[in-house]
Amino acid sequence: MVTNPRKTSKDPGRVTGRPVSGTAMTQKAPCPMLLLLLLLTVTWLMVVAQDGKYKEFKNKHLDYPKTKAKNNRQYCNTMRQRRRLPCRPTNTFIHVNEARMKYICRSGKRISKDTRESLRAYPVTDCIRARKGSSTQCRYRGKSSKRRIRVTCKNGVPIHYVQI
Repeated sequence: MVTNPRKTSKDPGRVTGRPVSGTAMTQKAPCPMLLLLLLLTVTWLMVVAQDGKYKEFKNKHLDYPKTKAKNNRQYCNTMRQRRRLPCRPTNTFIHVNEARMKYICRSGKRISKDTRESLRAYPVTDCIRARKGSSTQCRYRGKSSKRRIRVTCKNGVPIHYVQI
């Protein structure tokens, strides 16, 4: 039993030993349900954030089947406008389905902890800004080719295109 040192009014230096209630001194462990709820919330937020990065990756880089256009210049300019992409020096569109992109994350050549490279070449279109100027005059020229693809993956899905 723990005592509560308390001074009495008669003798300021004297301490009395009164027992302290067990609930005042003991701390209760957090409710297991509350911890579980917190853990589930954190996990859900991580999944939602990851899903957002994958959706962003798809918007920036996946176009399967390739959108039809008269030429690569028109293709690049149309895709930037349709997808509301910022005027950047370059952007690459990969013309493979989602399953193949996820396959690269599972079975591609490991470059670093989270970076994988495809084992075969895939069709891509590189969009290169034609000339510097204001963002309202953002125009691209395009070049189609086939090459290996390198991506950063998280939880089995690509979240970032790595230029080779």
